[in-house]
Amino acid sequence: MLLLVLKGVVSGLVIVGVNLIARRSPALAGVVVGFPVLTLLSTFWLAVDGEPSDRIETFLIGVLWGLIPTFAFLVVIAVSLRVGGGLPLAIGAGAAAWAATLFVVGWAAKLPL
Repeated sequence: MLLLVLKGVVSGLVIVGVNLIARRSPALAGVVVGFPVLTLLSTFWLAVDGEPSDRIETFLIGVLWGLIPTFAFLVVIAVSLRVGGGLPLAIGAGAAAWAATLFVVGWAAKLPL
């Protein structure tokens, strides 16, 4: 249980840190978030939990396939905001693009989603 709490605290501190960076420099925070912080944390926690290398490898391959829908999500939100759409609408459109792209990628890669 202590390890679970530690995971939450460390992960939460990373998110708070990025938020503080974003207050001073949104572009820098975007670059920091673009760095695979979540992937590194997740991989680290999987290793700490004693997951075998083949399961960590499968996780990382899933992350690679997940980048394609994430790219679609970000592009749709950015374009929606640029053309004057409000943030809630842009996020909704981005989420729809993410889900549709995930479906296509999952089907193409035969991922067990």
